[in-house]
Amino acid sequence: DANSAAAYPQARLAFAEDWALTAGLRWTWERKQVQTGIAFDKTGILFRAALGQEPYDESRERRETDLSPRLALEYTWSPDFLLYAAAARGYKSGGYNDFAATAEALEFAGERLESVEAGFKAMLDERRMSLNLALFDSRLRDMQVSAYDGAAFYVQNAAAARVRGAELESRWLMGSHWRGWASLGYLDARYLSFPNAPVRSDQSGDTQDLGGQPLTHAPRLSGGGGLEYEWPIGALRLTAGLDALYRSLTYLNLDDDPQDAQPAYTVLNAALVLAGAEDRWSLRLNVLNLTDKKYYDALMPSDGGRAVPGLGRTFLATLNYRFR
Repeated sequence: DANSAAAYPQARLAFAEDWALTAGLRWTWERKQVQTGIAFDKTGILFRAALGQEPYDESRERRETDLSPRLALEYTWSPDFLLYAAAARGYKSGGYNDFAATAEALEFAGERLESVEAGFKAMLDERRMSLNLALFDSRLRDMQVSAYDGAAFYVQNAAAARVRGAELESRWLMGSHWRGWASLGYLDARYLSFPNAPVRSDQSGDTQDLGGQPLTHAPRLSGGGGLEYEWPIGALRLTAGLDALYRSLTYLNLDDDPQDAQPAYTVLNAALVLAGAEDRWSLRLNVLNLTDKKYYDALMPSDGGRAVPGLGRTFLATLNYRFR
């Protein structure tokens, strides 16, 4: 049983001529209660040991209250150039694991995040091109991660992690018919300490320390780019587009086993859009993963380590109409 309440006040103050300050606060209250247990009837000790389960009967309650502030400062250098910096704290409440094998694994703690970000937003070439840059650095304490104990998934707390990087994105108009976009992301996401991480298949023991190692599902590089061309056909418009999305090597399993990692890959997508006058209606045809690239999004240890494939070549058709 769970109950929660939250409030989000925020205010923005413009001062001097080009400066603005935004302050916000999130107040959260949560209560969670659980009554659960495991019982064995005429079951041998060896069988229970093989499952890694212990009998227990627990009735617990968690009450959590959090105040997470945010402060952002903006400076308008010119009508086409904005500088900003922000600092914030975030919180994710703790909870309970379904089907926990032991009483010790039943409960997990809340996760806290402190982050800072700075960057700029610019319009160039007579506002035909936008260029945005963001630099960020975040630290997580008691990070919640999902692990597999051989029978079921459960949430546990890694000691600490740091996520820092940069994102650059741009959009531009090239002449009267061409449009383009591009983005590039760099991510350095690592555990600062994770002494109770699961071991790889080639390791002995029950746990390993992944301190200094990359986070799961956190590619070092990611990005993409695309081009569109628009043909006017009387009162109609026909637009054709092609884009490419890239991700570098990504660990898919919590143990950071390189055998389970997804190598770098690129996916191509194509689109064709026919729109009527004043965009009252449009017909969009999409082909996702144009080349039918084979890649994997995740692993399912509960299914013998089976890899979950990413989306294969997919065809979509969408018709939109605005009645007014």
